Amino acid sequence: ALCTDNLPDPLVDPRKNFKAVMYTGNGAIQSITGLDFQPDLVWMKATGIAFVHRLCDVVRGTTKYLHSNDISPEEVRTDALTSFNPDGFSLGPDLGSASNTLNQPYISWNFKAGGPAVPNNDGSIPSEVSVNKDMGFSVVKYTGNSTEGSTVGHGLGAVPQIIIAKNLDISTGGGESWVVSIGNVNGVVGDFMTLNTSSPINKGGGQFPVNPGNTVWTLGGAPNANANGSPNIAYCFANTEMIQAGQYTGTMNEDGPFVSLPFSPAFLMIKGDFDTLNWNMFDNYRPHQSNGDKGIAANLAPVDTYPGSIDFLSNGFKVRTGGGQLNHSTEFVYL
Repeated sequence: ALCTDNLPDPLVDPRKNFKAVMYTGNGAIQSITGLDFQPDLVWMKATGIAFVHRLCDVVRGTTKYLHSNDISPEEVRTDALTSFNPDGFSLGPDLGSASNTLNQPYISWNFKAGGPAVPNNDGSIPSEVSVNKDMGFSVVKYTGNSTEGSTVGHGLGAVPQIIIAKNLDISTGGGESWVVSIGNVNGVVGDFMTLNTSSPINKGGGQFPVNPGNTVWTLGGAPNANANGSPNIAYCFANTEMIQAGQYTGTMNEDGPFVSLPFSPAFLMIKGDFDTLNWNMFDNYRPHQSNGDKGIAANLAPVDTYPGSIDFLSNGFKVRTGGGQLNHSTEFVYL
């Protein structure tokens, strides 16, 4: 009979690997629940005011944060995210305001990796890795050595399409930009972008001289992700039945591109190869189909005016705006 009882059970429940939730700050201790899993990367952003993004992961620990919108080194706070819990996370009073201000609305994007990190010696540089092979996501920490051609193990057992890496130290100019490997997405060896800016694609292999492989990725000698003696964190994403990275070409037409995926997306980040196009972020929790909604960009602290209309479909997503942030006449990278 044609009924759901006769369909095979899925091997993995996607909702136990990623979920977006919204919550309201209370300026005191509170727990955010409802995830159905213990998150290993929590990415928080206020949705009504220009607070920085905050990224906290299980490998670095609950007191350590990064901001996707700037070059700041790792921030240490004991009053913000205080624990990763079996169904969410707990917050302190957060005197810094970026994750728990009284009556302020927040969005949290929550990713499951593999819990506490384990040693990985696949590369010439040892790393600490928390990996979720089913999802195709890992969190990797390693120490740079400034040697071009050094390699780092990512633990995925599959080729990462996108690696987002950040130097954690205070370095030249007070910090280093986030670097995003996209060579496996667009097929050009060494191409990368910077998460904290709207800059277009950087050509050449200064950061990633060789495109990442099944077990390791290769570092350039540049300090962004390979300064000698500096710790670094990297978030790695491989194409699976729960993660897809790729590209599409803008048409400038309101009947915009359709991108086919093996699932209905729950999270989407898009960046075009042009210097005014942001890292626009969408999810299946916040409304994102009317021009009255606010947009969030990974490279900006302010909550932007809406970047354009986009539909989440059962088998992908459809751009519904001509030109602008999502459909300019250029190539776009998506995660």
